[in-house]
Amino acid sequence: SDARWALAVVDSRCFTFGFGSEHETKALVPLIDLFNTFVPLESGPERWNCWFVGDSVAEGGYLRAETDIQEGDELIHMYGEHSTAELWASYGFVPNSPMDNPYDAPLLKVDLSDLLKRDADELRVAKLEIAGGLLETQHWQDESTLVFEIP
Repeated sequence: SDARWALAVVDSRCFTFGFGSEHETKALVPLIDLFNTFVPLESGPERWNCWFVGDSVAEGGYLRAETDIQEGDELIHMYGEHSTAELWASYGFVPNSPMDNPYDAPLLKVDLSDLLKRDADELRVAKLEIAGGLLETQHWQDESTLVFEIP
């Protein structure tokens, strides 16, 4: 249970360094999770004023100002264009008030194991390998379930 707690703490408070690169790494950034966060529509677009930037863990990261920030202004961090479900799963919070998050989208789940259950084992494995090579990692919930957002 201590290991699960530790994993949850790290996973909900880590930031991505080298986002989108082959060296993408998640790491804790002390104190940054104390900043308030921007939530679309709830905060309003004028409320977001900084964004985390980190090319590599070795070089460290920083908050980049996205607007003019005056002395005494509150720093409000943008976590990214995440759905409410992603905010909950990744960071452990949801917006304070009910709202329509523009990044929310209905999901379509396709269970390939069910669709391919009549195929011979060798053919099913080959089809899943081909599908795995064609689709991005974020489209897979597990080794046989595809998940797509419907715009």
